[in-house]
Amino acid sequence: MSPLLNAQSNQNIMATRTKVLVVDGDLDTLSKIYLSLLHRNYKVEAADKAEEIGERIKRFKPAVLILGKKIYDAVQEALKVPGILLLERSESLPQQWKDDLVAIYKPVQIEELVRTIDDLVI
Repeated sequence: MSPLLNAQSNQNIMATRTKVLVVDGDLDTLSKIYLSLLHRNYKVEAADKAEEIGERIKRFKPAVLILGKKIYDAVQEALKVPGILLLERSESLPQQWKDDLVAIYKPVQIEELVRTIDDLVI
């Protein structure tokens, strides 16, 4: 098997084992990320309200959370799962920063997002 095919196969194996919960009030970004990760064989769920996070984490048990800034601000104290914070260019980083949180600016580049997910999981 060529190294390129082997690398793609390894990425698909990683993706099929990784559960990702995406929560963002921006429905365009939410659907883009959800569909992109789904097509890359991640197990992914999406929500657009902060109130859904607790129940989804209990049931789905994600390895990584992807959160919009407003959602993050509402739930940051309770987070115990590594996360990716989606920021508008005009938004600043939160005052309280966790070691297992990575910021990515919108518009989200899917390949960068996938690399970040993999880095958080490994």
